[in-house]
Amino acid sequence: MTIHFIPQKTKHQIVCLIVLVFGLNLNTLWNDYAVDDVIVMTQNKYIEKGIAGIPDILTNHLFSGYSGSGPALSEKRYRPVAQITYAIEHQFCGSNPLVSHSINVLLFVILIFVLYKLLHEHIFKNQHPDLAFIVCLIFTVHPIHSEVIANVKSRDELICFLMVLLSLYYFAKYENKKTWKFLALAISAFFVALLSRESATTFIIGLPLFIYFFFNKNLKKALWYAIPLICAFVVYFIIRHLIIQGNQQTAALDILNSPFMNASATQAFASKIVILCKYLFVLIFPFQLSSDYGYNQIPYVQLISASFIASLLLLVGLIAFAIFPFKRKSLISFSILYFFVSISLASNLVVDIGTPFSERLLFQASLAFCIVLAYFYLEARKRLKLAPDLILLLVLSLFSFKTFCRNSEWKNNETLYSHDIQTSPNSLRLNLFWVESNLKSAGAESNLEKRKEDFKKAIEFANHSLELQPKNIDATKYLVNGYCGLLLCYPSVDLFLKDNQLENSSTSSNESIESLSKFFYKQGNGLFEQNKLEEAVFCFKKSVELSPNNVESWYSLGGTYLRMKNVSAAKDAWDRVKVLNPNHVLDENDF
Repeated sequence: MTIHFIPQKTKHQIVCLIVLVFGLNLNTLWNDYAVDDVIVMTQNKYIEKGIAGIPDILTNHLFSGYSGSGPALSEKRYRPVAQITYAIEHQFCGSNPLVSHSINVLLFVILIFVLYKLLHEHIFKNQHPDLAFIVCLIFTVHPIHSEVIANVKSRDELICFLMVLLSLYYFAKYENKKTWKFLALAISAFFVALLSRESATTFIIGLPLFIYFFFNKNLKKALWYAIPLICAFVVYFIIRHLIIQGNQQTAALDILNSPFMNASATQAFASKIVILCKYLFVLIFPFQLSSDYGYNQIPYVQLISASFIASLLLLVGLIAFAIFPFKRKSLISFSILYFFVSISLASNLVVDIGTPFSERLLFQASLAFCIVLAYFYLEARKRLKLAPDLILLLVLSLFSFKTFCRNSEWKNNETLYSHDIQTSPNSLRLNLFWVESNLKSAGAESNLEKRKEDFKKAIEFANHSLELQPKNIDATKYLVNGYCGLLLCYPSVDLFLKDNQLENSSTSSNESIESLSKFFYKQGNGLFEQNKLEEAVFCFKKSVELSPNNVESWYSLGGTYLRMKNVSAAKDAWDRVKVLNPNHVLDENDF
């Protein structure tokens, strides 16, 4: 006895998929903007112009409109299509996360519809009648897609893959009817895909694969289909080059955006091979997900490491498994080759893309996994009765549950970072984000104990950031800010030092205390220049309480008292200067 849970009519299958998309992703509609949404949308001066900003979008690289602060990325990207949708959206709705997330969900609905029509009517027309539906079903529920749908910034991934699928759909229509309008539509869709994301480039190889495996063509004839795509790519590349070259800026490389910069050539190669296998692993077990896997979450490996050797053997084995039955046009052979083609740019083996690993980069390549899983399910169903249905239902249920939960974790930066710092504890970027988030929370918190807790978390993760990358400028700044904020939560410096075990117990404690003393000294000087004398005195006193031997802080404290006409207090402070450094010049004219 088998469980017949698959709708038999095409229209019922389509309705089922659409309802499932909305049901699983409905909770994203109430999410806020998160992570890089500020760069491409909410703090982007071109988007804020609305439709009037479209000419600027078309003539500048992706990040040039960002009006906030932060390190420049080392590589410029030209992706105007998604930004144009943001500008139109802003024109009519302003910065409204409900609208933004609704558009993403709607795009995913359209994408699933197009994917189903493409697979059902053209790609799998000679395969099992349920294959298209099952593939779309698995693709719909797969948790690896949460980032693409729940993160507004990833709209470029949605549009890119949608346009690739439309291009393939119209190529299929052209192959069947030989009508030139379908060829024009196919090339146009591919060109829009390129303007959405550079990853569409892989379709130049992907299209001949589809033509060869599913349209009864030999390899030579299939390769001819790449020519119109190459022509479209040349036009795109010229436009991109002119725009990017016209906006060239010198950007300093940093480990966050060049994750392999500290690796040797062999370390980088070995690490990239291991990461490519990690993509396969996450497709099969998508349950420990994170918004960032950057330095140093995936550490460098050597050519002699077991992980590299095992990964290399697996990848070579898969490629061999795909090539040997190539002439038989096996569905498994196609899926393996399509996966490697689709993930090729994201692998960093062709060009370094600024991130070692990212879930959103699996969006197109994950289709291969869905095809393989659906194929094995249908093959097993021929031989077994109940088990295949139960296993598929279990997989769909687990994937759906994880997708729904993961969408909730994308609610805002705080919910996302608080979860992802657990799954990617050694990601430098996540640690810095989490420090910044806790500092902001502490600054807005009225409850004293909760404020202390937030500052302590910020200090903990700032220290961990410095372990991951010693002398990191942002981590050092956050550490001082965290200690400064925490100190102000205590009635006295002594209590602060004791409660946080900073009583000269270690070299790192001494360094933290000295840094904090210098921070208050600089703050005091700034306030003195603004003639905010009482506030300046407060800072100088904190500085010398932290570091009683800080001569310059004592000297400035005395000078500030002198400016306030408090001669007695000034004399006491300068007497301390004479004790610490008899040769220090005391000049009242400085004040």
